[in-house]
Amino acid sequence: MVARLPSLKSLEVFVRAGQLLSFGAAASELNLSPSAISRRIRALEEELDTLLFVRRSKSVELTPAGARYLEALVPAFAAIKTATQDIVNEANRITLTVPQSFAFSWLTPCLPAFRTAHPDVELDIEVSGDITGRYVDDFDIGIFLSNARWKDRHSESLAAISTFPVCSPELAETLVAPADLAGATLLHVRQLPNAWEEWLAAAGAISVFQSPGREKDITFNDVQLAYEAAQKGVGIAVGADIVVEEYLRDGRLIAPFAERVESGFQYHLVTSKSRLRDPAIRKLRQWLHAEIENSDLR
Repeated sequence: MVARLPSLKSLEVFVRAGQLLSFGAAASELNLSPSAISRRIRALEEELDTLLFVRRSKSVELTPAGARYLEALVPAFAAIKTATQDIVNEANRITLTVPQSFAFSWLTPCLPAFRTAHPDVELDIEVSGDITGRYVDDFDIGIFLSNARWKDRHSESLAAISTFPVCSPELAETLVAPADLAGATLLHVRQLPNAWEEWLAAAGAISVFQSPGREKDITFNDVQLAYEAAQKGVGIAVGADIVVEEYLRDGRLIAPFAERVESGFQYHLVTSKSRLRDPAIRKLRQWLHAEIENSDLR
C-alpha cells in the first residue's frame, strides 16, 4: 500500500512518456535528459510496486496497469490545468498546441501577421510530438491531423490534405512515369498509413506498391522527418500539401508528378468547449481560417 501520493512531477513524467511512448520524446518536451526520465519512471514503479512500461531495445510500451493509470491521470491533469486557469484568469493568453511539422512549415512564417493583427493576444505555442492529438489534453486550442472529430471538444475543419510524391531534385531526374517508383525506396508516414497506396492507385500504378523489394521502404512517425530524409536522397516521400509547400517553393524538394490525391485526413482546429467563446480564442480561430483561405489550401 502506498503511504503517500507520488510527486506531481513524477506523475507528469509518466503521463508524457505514456502518451508519446518514448522516453526521449518526453525528455525533450519536459527539458529533462532521457536518463532522468528513465530514473523517475523507475522510481515511480518502485513506489507503486507495479511495472508501468515494458522496455524494448528501441521502444517502450505500456503494461496493462500502465495503460489504466495513464487513462486515469490524463483527465486529472486536465482538471488541474482548468482549475489553475480559472484562478489565474489569463483571459488573453492562449496555449496553442501544434504538430512540429505544421509549426515549422506553415505556422511560424505567419506569426508576424497575427502579432500585427492582434497585439493584445499572448500566444503560448507548444509543439507536440503527437500529430493526431490523440493523447494531448493540456491545451486551449490545437491543430491536429485526423480523419475523425473529437467527442469531448469542439472541432472544425481547418484544411483538407492532398498528397503526392516528393523527392530531391536529383531523384526527380530518374522519374518519368509513376511506374518508375517500383525500384525506389518509398518513405511512409505513420499518421498517413494509406497515402502511398491511395496515390499509386489513383495514378494507375498500384503494382508499384505490390512489387517485390518493398522491405527497403522506411516508415517515419513525423512528416517533417520524412521530408528531411527525402531532401537528402534517402527515398521518395508522400507530401501533404500544407506542410510540404515550403520545401517545394525553395527547391529542396520536387513534385515529379502532377497527380494529387485528396486523403481522408484533415487538419482540424480543436478547442476546449469551456473557452470556445473567449474573445482571444475567437480571434485566433478566425485568423487561422483566413490565413488558410488566403494560402489556397482550403
